[in-house]
Amino acid sequence: MRLNNFLLKRLILDEQNSLSLTVVIILSIVLGQIIIIVTISIMNGFQNDFFISISTLESGNLKIESKLNDQELNALKEIKEIIQINKIYETQGIGIENYYYPSILNIIAFDTKDIIEDKNFILLTGLTESSLQLNNDEIIIGDVLSHNLGLFEGDTIGLILSDEIKNLQTLKNNIKNLKIKAIFKSKYAKINESTVFMNINYFYRKKIIKDTDINYQIKTQNLYPSKRLTNKIKNINPNIQFKSWNEYNKEFYKTLKIERNTMLIILTSIFLVIAVNTYYLQKRIIINKNKSIAIILFLGLKSKKIRQIFLMHSVIICILGGMIGLIAGIIISLNINEILNVFDILINSLINSINYLLKLKLENIEIKIVKNIITPKIFPSDLILTLFFICLFTICSSLKVTKKIKYTDKINGAT
Repeated sequence: MRLNNFLLKRLILDEQNSLSLTVVIILSIVLGQIIIIVTISIMNGFQNDFFISISTLESGNLKIESKLNDQELNALKEIKEIIQINKIYETQGIGIENYYYPSILNIIAFDTKDIIEDKNFILLTGLTESSLQLNNDEIIIGDVLSHNLGLFEGDTIGLILSDEIKNLQTLKNNIKNLKIKAIFKSKYAKINESTVFMNINYFYRKKIIKDTDINYQIKTQNLYPSKRLTNKIKNINPNIQFKSWNEYNKEFYKTLKIERNTMLIILTSIFLVIAVNTYYLQKRIIINKNKSIAIILFLGLKSKKIRQIFLMHSVIICILGGMIGLIAGIIISLNINEILNVFDILINSLINSINYLLKLKLENIEIKIVKNIITPKIFPSDLILTLFFICLFTICSSLKVTKKIKYTDKINGAT
């Protein structure tokens, strides 16, 4: 052990140049680790926001497509994993601010008695219980749709329901003017742009739907319903037809998984850069200590021992750099919104300063890097994998470069 410490100090730490190169390797690992963790956490956050928005607002964690009697409905409510059941009807429509600029909309009609008890729905949308008490001539729209159409609470929106279209030639006569009761905001902009909520009683009173047209949103404790839950539902009635939220959005879900895998492949290039950087920097250390290594080999010390020292060196730098990068990456990810706000302030201050110094008459210029709040999601498995691969690539590059140590002539000829 003393010999190892002596050689580590003699070969690497004593020389200023070698120590500087070691610091450079550590910094490259830290920077790479930060980039990877921040990128993955933001990507996880975006996907998680989408998953939660879809499962909370549209399909539920499970959607039952069969008609349920009171006995079956009560049996479902007794299952502990189920936290909410909403009766809904889904259809399509056309939202019109004026006749020439229509918006295709997904319409979800709910029973107000159910929805006011759905705490997750209320929390995600920012709505209140009173705003969910819809009359038949009232509607709730998303903030993006509100912005696109220039409509706000209390305004009237023209709506054509696909269920009421009988003749395309008289389409204009099918426009219903509904009052905007409230505006919701979820974490997924597409839903805010294309989804609206109505009272299911509108469709009952118009005799548009029957009980067989009704679906049920099943909200569960976990995002992905367990196999145990699906078995319990089948035990209630084997004929109950249901699908999970990701089955309803199968193609888009696959697309997101492909997107994530593609991003991980791209991020793998950072590991390769770190490995190549470590390889050449350690190679420079070996070249700088060429004479010391040659003398030690001449005195009879086995090259294997020297390789162990450089391997120990790579283990130390990968663990040190990896842990620093891990901690820094987590801190930056959790405070990404505050950091971006600081950049916004600095950029806008710079613009205002230039505007003032050059006497430019430019007003109301404000730069905002990200308009919406980012909600990063960090999984322990991602942190463990990034640290593992950082160490793996670093150690492998060290093993590669130290193979030449036993051949002093190759060391002399190294470039």
